[in-house]
Amino acid sequence: MTWGRMEAIINKLGGEEAVDAFLAGRMEVVKRKFHQFGDDLLGGKGRIVFGSDFNPETQIDEFAGKKDPKVDSTTRYLNSNLTSENFMNVTHTPEVGKKYEVKMIPIHQGCSVIGQEIVDYMKTIPGIRFFGAQGETYLQEHQPDLFPVGKWSVSFDEKEALWKDAGGGHRVPDVYRNSDGDWKFYLGDFGVSWDSAFVLVCFCDLDESSEA
Repeated sequence: MTWGRMEAIINKLGGEEAVDAFLAGRMEVVKRKFHQFGDDLLGGKGRIVFGSDFNPETQIDEFAGKKDPKVDSTTRYLNSNLTSENFMNVTHTPEVGKKYEVKMIPIHQGCSVIGQEIVDYMKTIPGIRFFGAQGETYLQEHQPDLFPVGKWSVSFDEKEALWKDAGGGHRVPDVYRNSDGDWKFYLGDFGVSWDSAFVLVCFCDLDESSEA
């Protein structure tokens, strides 16, 4: 969009203050529609850079090797279907060398939402990127402290991008961080209801101006 067109739209809405008010109103609509979700538990401070060690074709298999329960005493469970082959088809591929914002979005107590409702909500988050299991495993390896204790942190993707098991269920990677430092790596079912035991792992393009 050209600046001239943007300026025309701003003027049509009544100036910059009116635009701010319009956007605030839109956000209120979003909040009312998606009342099941809370604010970022990281307070906007979560960051991750995908370094040169990230390879989308091998990330999960390399991670699983490093997280072999026989050699890693903190890994209490690692689903055998969490593989690079099964979760290769991500909607977005992380860009090596790029910094992303990480958000941990809780589901409110007493609420229950299905997978598609979660994806629909995530699409309202500015700059959202669906990195799936590739992003979540890399994040756990490099920034484990960003994961909330006593919660299942789940990294959603579009349904069609998720691995489908023999029973036809689309599986979603979720990670549990125990208070004693142990970890469990499971696969949830996209089609079931998700409640306050779960937190959404969200990767977003970073507003560089906020880093200045």
